Amino acid sequence: EFTYDIGRVENFASEKEFIDRKKADLGARGEKWETNWFSDRKTRYEPHFRDAFAETSMSSKQDAEYTIIFNTAYIDPGSAGRYPAYIDGVATLVATSDKNKVIAKWKIDGAPARMSVGFTFDFGTNLQQCYSAAGDKFGSFLTKNLRK
Repeated sequence: EFTYDIGRVENFASEKEFIDRKKADLGARGEKWETNWFSDRKTRYEPHFRDAFAETSMSSKQDAEYTIIFNTAYIDPGSAGRYPAYIDGVATLVATSDKNKVIAKWKIDGAPARMSVGFTFDFGTNLQQCYSAAGDKFGSFLTKNLRK
């Protein structure tokens, strides 16, 4: 599962402030950009996290005893040609039958886009790479530390 309780985006105090500024900068294209900003979560970011996690971790099952909830806490979409995008988040392991029963939490800081410097102006491409990195990082951590 995924949640997006995003505190800040880049150097903006809130996600709303970032979106408002971006829409103003893009003019007539701003509404479409905002639609993509939110729809990319389900169509790009979450599948990339899941795929990378599945490649590096224990198998996942639909009827599992535990559920992982990944919350995105910070997004930096990067700057084309200057620095890559990255995200910070928290992965929470909860009982599937009672999601209020928290088993453990892991902080995932600085999951980067895989490009050395963000040479694309498409936030979606940059950020899907960040989610892939986060899934890979978290899956590798679990495999290394929980299978002992």
